[in-house]
Amino acid sequence: MSSADGVVAPAWTGLGRGPEGLGRLFLGLGLIGFGVENVLFGSYVVARATPWPADPAYAFLFACVTAALFVAAGLAVLTGRWVRELGLEAAFLIAAYSLALHWPKTIAGPPFSGDWTNAFKAIAFAVGPLLAALATPQPVNRLLAGLRAIAPHACAPFFLLAGIQHILFVGFVETLVPPFIPGARFWTYTTTLGYMMEAAAPRKIPIYVLDRPNPITGTAVEGPMLDEKYLSMIGYFPRPVRHGMTIGELANFFNSEKKIGADVRVVKMQGWDRHMWMDQTGLEWITPSPNLRNLTAATLYPGTCLVENSMVSVGRGTDSPFMMFGAPWIKDLNLADYLNARKIPGVRFIARRFTPNEVPYKGQEVSGVDVQLLNRDELDSPRMGLELQAALLKFHPDKFSLDRKIMLLMGSDKAAALLKQGKTGSEVNDSLKDELDAFRKVRAKYLLY
Repeated sequence: MSSADGVVAPAWTGLGRGPEGLGRLFLGLGLIGFGVENVLFGSYVVARATPWPADPAYAFLFACVTAALFVAAGLAVLTGRWVRELGLEAAFLIAAYSLALHWPKTIAGPPFSGDWTNAFKAIAFAVGPLLAALATPQPVNRLLAGLRAIAPHACAPFFLLAGIQHILFVGFVETLVPPFIPGARFWTYTTTLGYMMEAAAPRKIPIYVLDRPNPITGTAVEGPMLDEKYLSMIGYFPRPVRHGMTIGELANFFNSEKKIGADVRVVKMQGWDRHMWMDQTGLEWITPSPNLRNLTAATLYPGTCLVENSMVSVGRGTDSPFMMFGAPWIKDLNLADYLNARKIPGVRFIARRFTPNEVPYKGQEVSGVDVQLLNRDELDSPRMGLELQAALLKFHPDKFSLDRKIMLLMGSDKAAALLKQGKTGSEVNDSLKDELDAFRKVRAKYLLY
């Protein structure tokens, strides 16, 4: 392999040191991760790429080919071999996928949907392998030489346009930091807070937390505790599904219990009471997520979300997300009758059909169950979620399973083992009493209101 000036370049020069080496490492692993994801979640990937034919054979071929290309590009970046060729291929593939998927949705969608952020992120990510390709010492033609000159500045338009969008769509930007933080453990704002604290602690940077109400009250402590093996972006630190804390209280809890050592300064709310629901605060409801549109959905969310995986829709892409669930294979009448017979306080269930416009089952009519909230003060939503899981395992053991995604949400091997033994959701919920009592004792030290 020779460089443009005729000097022989080694086939493998290592990842490099410092930021360059870390950049290549993360880019290479990221590309490989994309490839693996395309194989593991092929049906999801193809369903998102709406221009692609719906035939299962073509869908599988599409997923495998794109997976192989991403993995090859990642290996090239890591090993230093064929970087230019495969880097250009990966950049083209990401850009083409963005043009086929993100930009049509961005142009056709509502201005506050947030689709534009995905489109720009995809293009920005495409710049990564492009830079890796153009930074190689291999001979380049005149066109690539021109690209090499402008490539270091390729991310600038992304930041410029993102800044303009923040000015034009102030309403959308406001949703990025809403006046409340949803009260379920798997809401990612709290994870982001934890990561910020970890980054700030060694640098002695203070973290100011402007506290927010817990919209589903600050009293309920319900649901399985998160096992450490299931820590992830949707589960930062062990706590129950419904923890009954504000984000300011969680900041102090994380800082002390995880021994982060950050300089956390919580600015307390005035006039908030732990027993308040969001509609009792006098504050406006600003949607914190496109699919969490009202307080009823936020109340049911810690339960209905526990059945969301690649085989079950929870109503994303309908007018009532998280207030229903379904799949083409669900026996809706039998399931609704069974769940009503369980006499879950605060809710009832009605069989229904719906057609989501998001995956899974995008554009397909599915049979399912509508969850009607009767009394929010009586509802233990995570217990309801355990009942939903138990019912699906009972009626559809060949279709529904406690897969990796559901385990990251539920987070408890103990609860999963009991469900697989045929226990009801109530029986599983009763088994959680001791660990919830232990959490309440720790939690009490950090309550500010």
